[in-house]
Amino acid sequence: MRIAAAGLLLALSAMPLAAQEGRTLIERLPLDTPESAVAAFIEAFKTKDFLSAYYMMSPEAKRAFVDRYYEFNSAQFLVGNVSVVPDSILGDFDKRPEGVLEEVGFDSAQIFDNIMFHAEARDLLPFDLTSASVSEVAGASEGSVMVAIEGAKPATLQIETVIIYTGDWRIDRISWQGSMPDAKPWGVQPAKTKTQ
Repeated sequence: MRIAAAGLLLALSAMPLAAQEGRTLIERLPLDTPESAVAAFIEAFKTKDFLSAYYMMSPEAKRAFVDRYYEFNSAQFLVGNVSVVPDSILGDFDKRPEGVLEEVGFDSAQIFDNIMFHAEARDLLPFDLTSASVSEVAGASEGSVMVAIEGAKPATLQIETVIIYTGDWRIDRISWQGSMPDAKPWGVQPAKTKTQ
C-alpha cells in the first residue's frame, strides 16, 4: 500500500501544475490588456518582485534602463538624482557586498532587480505604488495606451503601455507631473542648481 501511495505521489509531482500557463516566466505574466499589464506591474512593485517587473517593461524601456546603467547615469531613476545606492550594485565600490558582481554580473534583469530592491528600501524611488491600483484608460494612440493610476504617490502617476510583436502589452513609460516626459522607463527631473 505504501509503495502504491508513494508511486502515485511521485507521478502527481512530476505532472505540471494545472494553473501554469505558458512555458516561461514571461509567457505566464498577465499582459493580455493594458490594464492587466499595469495591474501586474503594480503588484510586482508591491511585493518587491522587481525581476518580474523588469520583464513586464517594453524592450525600449528595458534598453533605456540598461543604457543609463552602463553610462553610469542611473540618477535619472532615483530621488535627488543620486547615483549611489548602498548595498546595491550601484553602491560604493569599496563597500559593495562581496560577490554582488558575480551574482548580478551582466544580467540586465538582475541589475534592475538589485537596484530597485535597494533603492526602494532607502526611499530612493520617485514613486510609491504601495496603495496604487488601475483607475482607467486615460488615453490611447496608435500602439500605445495610457493607464491612470489611483492611490499612487505622486497622485498624478500614469503608466503608458505599448503592444509588442507577441501581442502582449508592456510598460513603456511611467510619468507624473514634473517628471521627464520622454524618459523611459521613467525620469526624475535633474536637480536645479543656482548660478550666480
